[in-house]
Amino acid sequence: MAIKYNSSIAGKTALLILTALVVALIPACSSPAASTVSSGFELLEDSTTISVRLYGIMEYATYGIRFTHPTTLEVLTVPTGWMNYSFRGFDLRQEATQTITDQVHGTVTADAAWITNLVYTRYLTRSTDNDGVFYKVVMNNIPIIEINEGLARAYVAGADIRKYVESVEYYEQSVIDGQLVITTTYLSTDWQKDIGGQAPYILVLFEEGEGAGLPPC
Repeated sequence: MAIKYNSSIAGKTALLILTALVVALIPACSSPAASTVSSGFELLEDSTTISVRLYGIMEYATYGIRFTHPTTLEVLTVPTGWMNYSFRGFDLRQEATQTITDQVHGTVTADAAWITNLVYTRYLTRSTDNDGVFYKVVMNNIPIIEINEGLARAYVAGADIRKYVESVEYYEQSVIDGQLVITTTYLSTDWQKDIGGQAPYILVLFEEGEGAGLPPC
């Protein structure tokens, strides 16, 4: 019996084989998810220190006398660790005439666009009696405006910063007649007033390594 050859079927089979070979040889395109570019939070999480500054005209009371003064409340290059979207830092520095203890903790959003909460404190003591200065600042929802490898920066300035500052606590204490007495306390901040053209501002720096720290006021 003679076997009939169907040229149409053979042609289709050859075309399918050729198509499969071409598909197999085309290299797969890499998807955006496979990119090696670090996200904003990954860059932020690589930071190892944090510096924070609140600057403005602040009002105080000393023995009932009220006065205002340009004030910087800051902590500098505090070594920091991360746990998910939370960070925490502590630094103790012994100097010739004083001891400085800085503490910081807070949280950021998953996209690293905002510092949702930030609390920092400084104890500056000048003797074994703990006379010196203490302050604590609580802030919320500060925008992170720049993230690069090794540096991230959050910054706001002007009267608008009052909405980011939840609270400020400040006092100075001295040993008088053997007793530790609070001599100066914080009352308020004038958010409207500039100082030599410099508006009140908040600056937060996340840095990798030792970092340069905060610039001069």
